[in-house]
Parts: sequence; C-alpha cells; structure tokens
Amino acid sequence: MRFFLTLLTSMLLFIAATQQAYGKTIVVMGDSLSAGYGIPLEKAWVTILNQRLEREHPNWHLVNKSISGETTFGGLSRIDNVLKQYQPGIVIIELGGNDGLRGLPLANSKANLKSMIDKAKATHAKVLLVGIRLPEYYGSRINVELQEMYRDIASETHIKLLPFLLIALENHPEDFQSDGIHPSVAAQPLIASTLYSALKPLL
Repeated sequence: MRFFLTLLTSMLLFIAATQQAYGKTIVVMGDSLSAGYGIPLEKAWVTILNQRLEREHPNWHLVNKSISGETTFGGLSRIDNVLKQYQPGIVIIELGGNDGLRGLPLANSKANLKSMIDKAKATHAKVLLVGIRLPEYYGSRINVELQEMYRDIASETHIKLLPFLLIALENHPEDFQSDGIHPSVAAQPLIASTLYSALKPLL
C-alpha cells in the first residue's frame, strides 16, 4: 500500500511540475507587426521582450507564432494546434489589422477573435488582446470601429486589453519603415516596453 501511495505521489508531483513548465510559455499570435516584417528577427520587439523576460521573469519564455499577412480567420484556424503544441499560460493576440486593410466585415473579425479567446481560456490560459489602428489615410471611421471592436471584445470576454500596439510611436513618422505601416528597428524597444507593461500583471 505504501508503495502505491509513494508511486501516486510521485506521479502527481510529475504532473504538477509538467503543468507548471507548460504554464510558463507565452505564445504570440499576430501579423507582420509581431512577425518582424522588414527587420532582422533578432531585433524585433518579440525577441526584445523575450530577452527582458529572461532577465526579470526567467521562468517565462515567448514563442512567436505570428505570420505576416495573417487575418483573424487565419489565427482562428491555427490556434487549436498552437494551444495543443505549446499549452501556454498566456496568449497574446495581435490581429485585426489585415482584416481592416482588406475591408473584411469587422463583425466576422470580432467573432473570430472571440472564438480564439474562448479556445485559449478553455485551456486555462490568460489572454492579452492587442489592438491596432490603420494609417490615417484609411480614414477615421475604420479606426473608430476597430477601437470599439477591441474594447467590446475585452469587455465581453473579461480579458486584458492593450488598445494600441504602436501607442509609443504616435506622431513619430520617423519610427516607421518606408511603407509607413511597419515600425523600424529603432522603434522595436519602445514596442517591447509597451507590451511588457501590459503583460506584467498577467505574469
């Protein structure tokens, strides 16, 4: 009997340790803004944020599953496999910008994002939703609608929201690449700092 109790205790401790290890993973699911478009990956904000976590929260590490051009539908189609593979403790979702650029219905975008969040929460992962805006020449209406979408999703799903990924770069056109959409190498530490501030309460 004592042998079986000892064996059971060892198994439970192993399971707990395994779950704890999985729970220290943060997965980023984003588009080109998180995938490091146009810059070396080692200089992208996700890499810089991971380096900060290694210094200040060494039990956590980032896995970047962002894809340039990704939409909310694409993210939804991938999240089950990502959750199964990495079993993250935190999921950062930075999607919706390409939906807006392509003129896709934001009602569909909202439904896709909520489904992603529900799937993540079903695995007991915390979620940080990161909003994005389109360049000003796309007009103010789409950005108002995007802001409302992100705010409503966060409220309805009870998750943390970072309203705008590039808030630190507002009114600083010199911090963008020539396309005016993707941040430059010099801007990446600012973005990483913004993300860290939003992420820290979830760690």
